[in-house]
Amino acid sequence: MRIPCLSVRYSVVFLVGAIVFLSQGATLPTYTCKMTKDAIQIDGVLNEKVWAQADTLKFLENITGAALVAPRQTAHAFAAWDSTYLYVAYVTQDNDIKGVYKNHDDPLYDVEAVELFFDADGDGSTYIELEWNCYNASWDGLTGNQAGQNWTATGMVSAVKLRGTPDKSTDVDTGMTVEVKIPWKALDTNMTRKVALPPKNNDQMRINFYRIDQRTGVATQDLSAWSPTLNATFHTPAKFGNIVFSTTVPTAVSPTTKGAMDIGNSLSVKAASASPGITRISYFLPFQSDVQLTIYNASGQAVKTLESGRRLSGPHDDVWNSRDNNGNQVKSGVYSIFLRAGEFDKACSFPITRK
Repeated sequence: MRIPCLSVRYSVVFLVGAIVFLSQGATLPTYTCKMTKDAIQIDGVLNEKVWAQADTLKFLENITGAALVAPRQTAHAFAAWDSTYLYVAYVTQDNDIKGVYKNHDDPLYDVEAVELFFDADGDGSTYIELEWNCYNASWDGLTGNQAGQNWTATGMVSAVKLRGTPDKSTDVDTGMTVEVKIPWKALDTNMTRKVALPPKNNDQMRINFYRIDQRTGVATQDLSAWSPTLNATFHTPAKFGNIVFSTTVPTAVSPTTKGAMDIGNSLSVKAASASPGITRISYFLPFQSDVQLTIYNASGQAVKTLESGRRLSGPHDDVWNSRDNNGNQVKSGVYSIFLRAGEFDKACSFPITRK
């Protein structure tokens, strides 16, 4: 996110950051970033075990700090690391994906993007900024006494998996997944000389995760963050959260109680017509869970079980061809999709019209 004039921007940023830093009273969130020994393929598909084992960074509305509610659209992030890379992933819900820019260091902050701010030494004034959008364009820059974008995160690799069509408001999108690996060597700049990169066990650094969303028909942008800055700019380093690096490698996936609560709050399911007789169904799981996806008719009778079994955290897509469990075409009418994940439920309705 940017203030148009660089000189004014950084003066304002540092003044605001310094004031908040000195007067900070609220407890900042802490995230334990777990080590992985497994290879991660950067393809925008979060099907590796490490993502199921990673705790979820749930985004809040940035200016007030309130939880995202309709019509704002949710976002989550995950992080992991090894001796070579810092890994991050974002999962967003978005009914109209917008991108516009397609080149490296285009002004992604003017439109929709996900962002990472990394203040390794915690000095509250110099930090690294990274951004990605739906076209897998990236922006990288240093903020502070080395401000500007004449710096490149050499070796950074990212991939985007879209659930929809960018910059086309005539269809229904459901969101995107961004997956990134960032070399520790790239993050080792003059502003991180006071810390060890890669980190050691229990090393703590300052970091924040952001999202800019532009809803259709709404002039202002929706700003969300893992650690809300409580003002209209993301550049408030005193509000960055804490990330603790753990060398303990998880051996099993076991969602916490907090994770179960997040499933209930963020579980979602949506349906949209893909073509005559074909319904596209998308759902989002904040944590790995046992899932049952069932379609009911207007009389409350189950006509089709689409999915049943264990599913990883993140976005999922399915397609229904308007046939029941016996292979028969269903009649015209209103149908409901019922998603059960563990002990939590979500549902949505949609019409089927037969000629």
